[in-house]
Amino acid sequence: MQLHELCKVRNAINEDSGYHNRGYCTAIVKKVNKASVRVALVDSFYKESPQMFLVQLKDVWKLKASRRNVLQRKIARATVTVDKSFVNDFCEAMPLIKLGPILQYVNEQMYGLNVIAKINLGHLHTVVNIAYDSVVNFTGDAIVNAANEGCIGGGGIDGYINHCGGEMLRQARKELPLLFEHGIRCYTGNAVTTIAGALPCKFVIHAVGPRFSDQNETHAADLVRLKNAYSNALLRAEEKSLKSIGFCLISAGIYRGNCSLKKVIGVGLDAILSNVETQDKISSLDEIFFCVYTHEELIALNEIVEEKSKAGFLMLLRVEHPLRFCKRS
Repeated sequence: MQLHELCKVRNAINEDSGYHNRGYCTAIVKKVNKASVRVALVDSFYKESPQMFLVQLKDVWKLKASRRNVLQRKIARATVTVDKSFVNDFCEAMPLIKLGPILQYVNEQMYGLNVIAKINLGHLHTVVNIAYDSVVNFTGDAIVNAANEGCIGGGGIDGYINHCGGEMLRQARKELPLLFEHGIRCYTGNAVTTIAGALPCKFVIHAVGPRFSDQNETHAADLVRLKNAYSNALLRAEEKSLKSIGFCLISAGIYRGNCSLKKVIGVGLDAILSNVETQDKISSLDEIFFCVYTHEELIALNEIVEEKSKAGFLMLLRVEHPLRFCKRS
């Protein structure tokens, strides 16, 4: 039995309230010992206070895939969305158990971006937002640019950010200290910070992703460097005590070579989520935005989310708004 796995339970008892349900209900497993399970009823996600129940292990069953799909549709039709404060209260009540990522589809504007989904880790304050928009529209503290080692501007999103930032940004990039005689200002996998110039944010964090080879089949070393680029960008944000940051996709353009777009996006999202979970590294950040811009990127991200949910790594709420149906406003 995994944490936060949807199960069918019988004889749910809440000792504090005296509640005793002698029938069947659906719940999320929170803690397992040899004899009993502590669970939270799915329906209690739509109430003001958490409802925790003690259930005998013999009264808990895994749900079949068909039943899980029915439940997801039931959740999708609910009129009340999940309150993050409930998730926090629930986790505080069971401090030894960490609630896994919960993804909720939304449609709202935040910091100048069209946000289509939010990923909450209930025991942490940082929220990872998925935006279907260009990162140059971000009005928060900093954006992350997919730069090259020279850090003076290139093609793709790097060139567009350089253009939107104007002369002040271009000059700031030129003034970055040289690390090597061949014009390197930032090594692959690392990140450096400059002012944002004419951009609506305050800073630009230039993260250098790997240039994937067309011959390499596994890309193992390059994928590690890509993960490091995301992690170091978050560290640069922490060094300046920033509250919000917007990521473009790193190494997802011409640098991608024959590496699949899905793999590149997946590594980036995993790097952000793993850094959020190790909260001591990025404790200042409240909002992280992961931006996809093209329809191809959106489709790849949707496939990643669906695979993570089927594998139990991500719980989906409000599934009536899948990513593939979202459009920029």
